[in-house]
Amino acid sequence: MKVTWERLAPEPTGCIRFLQLNQQAFSGALHAHDALEITWIQSGQGLRFVAETVEPFGAGDLLIIRPGSAHTWTSIGPRPGPARALVVQVLPDAALSALPGWAEVQARVWDGHSAALVIEGALKKTITAHLLAMAHARELGRMGHLLSVLGSCSAAGAADPDIRPLGMRTRHSAGPAAADRRQRLERLLRWTHQHLNDQITIGQAAEFLHVSPAAFSRAFKQAVGKPFTDYVNDLRIAQAQLELIRSDRPVAEIAVRCGFPTLSNFHEQFARRTGESPRRYRDRTAAQGLPDAGNPGRAR
Repeated sequence: MKVTWERLAPEPTGCIRFLQLNQQAFSGALHAHDALEITWIQSGQGLRFVAETVEPFGAGDLLIIRPGSAHTWTSIGPRPGPARALVVQVLPDAALSALPGWAEVQARVWDGHSAALVIEGALKKTITAHLLAMAHARELGRMGHLLSVLGSCSAAGAADPDIRPLGMRTRHSAGPAAADRRQRLERLLRWTHQHLNDQITIGQAAEFLHVSPAAFSRAFKQAVGKPFTDYVNDLRIAQAQLELIRSDRPVAEIAVRCGFPTLSNFHEQFARRTGESPRRYRDRTAAQGLPDAGNPGRAR
């Protein structure tokens, strides 16, 4: 999957770009830019890719994505309604830097090792209320709501249970060598997605790129941030989560459909990533629709 670097320009009246997306499906390319981005999914389901992570998403998904972090939302499977989202992009600005207390906001929201922050609980209700108000506000009013959002996140602090760090922050470089690496990675990830239900090995992936298994393993971990096998299992488990919510297929059938060789291996990989069994996950989410992915307190 190719990472496209976007060069953003602010709206003529300031450093904020406010977007209301209403489309048939989420299908944007994996991209990165210099802006801090706040994205609230209002309707739609599928898989969310941020840095080296892949998780299912549904209506209510709220993220703050740090500058330079690759991300996209992709609709998967049946699409009962439109894909709708509110997006706010904030570009660096001297006027913001001059505000009292901005250094604290910069340290807690802009900077950090994680690629993004997943917002949940009461803090999500506070932020989404401001996002809705921004849709009907003029430029100065939007700035006021944005500052309230950033102030709320800054006041919450890193240990707040309503904030879950997501992914490792990396910067995507430009130039011919970097472009060639991105193209090779794009080919590999496309091939991986096409063969997800097969028993993919590192040797097969290395052969696809015409390199040795050892060289492939080193290069993949450097480019994506995790071993190839872990990435494949992340993607399979995310698809299994969608299957568990959307269908009444037996767990064993879903395991096979998502490429797991045995039911025991599926249970092990699922619990490692979510902190619960597939059946418990299905029961817990049956009345809720698609929940926030994963378990914030569970280490991978």
